[in-house]
Amino acid sequence: PAFQAGALVANFADPGAQACQVLRRGDWYPPETSKTGSTHAWTKGPEAFLQLPVAEPGPGKLVLTGFGLKYGEEFRRVELLVNGRSLGVEALPPHRDRIDWPVPPHTLRRGLNEVQLKVDRTVLWDGGQRNLGVFVDFLQFVPEGGIPLADPYEPPAVGSALEPGLWRTARIVHGAGADLLLG
Repeated sequence: PAFQAGALVANFADPGAQACQVLRRGDWYPPETSKTGSTHAWTKGPEAFLQLPVAEPGPGKLVLTGFGLKYGEEFRRVELLVNGRSLGVEALPPHRDRIDWPVPPHTLRRGLNEVQLKVDRTVLWDGGQRNLGVFVDFLQFVPEGGIPLADPYEPPAVGSALEPGLWRTARIVHGAGADLLLG
């Protein structure tokens, strides 16, 4: 996958990216941008839906990069369902990290897949104004034998030799079930 403003990328969904707004329902808070320029969004309440475009379905794993605030001293838990099928429940990390769910054969379909995130408890934030579920940086499908890649909706890192705001020209290399972005 390569960064391209306004284009959807197969196997990825970034609820904070402008291009992915069409993949979200109304159960998300508006997208936010971190100090580093990374985009993300919080789920609103105990469950939220996101569509994940998949090019070639099959076994592999779904990788969510995100976190959840603690509920008192306890970690909260999140269940991931795909097309109505539960892939399991995992603890939400207290800081941005990866959560992996194995994807059995015949779970995903080619095209859009409905992903549901369900948390066991929400956290009130901003003086009780926001009922937060899960902070989601991005979600990706990694085919069996593949490796998780960086968020394609974020512009490539700008090296110190480049002016701020300039992006490197990149090309995509396809192989071994994964696309690599070379700059």
